Amino acid sequence: MPGMIDAHDHMATTSRDGMRRVSTPPSLFVLEVAESMRATLRAGFTTIRDMGGLDLGFKFA
Repeated sequence: MPGMIDAHDHMATTSRDGMRRVSTPPSLFVLEVAESMRATLRAGFTTIRDMGGLDLGFKFA
């Protein structure tokens, strides 16, 4: 079976706490997004349209 498609996701939203978002080091942010992407893939989604503003590097990864 082909993977599921999510046409609207915000992969960069790792926390709803605004203060935590602005104080999180970039390296930690990248690792948190990678874990979120891994969990999404394990859930069966193979195509994601990110609406949260991730840069092209995440697509290449």
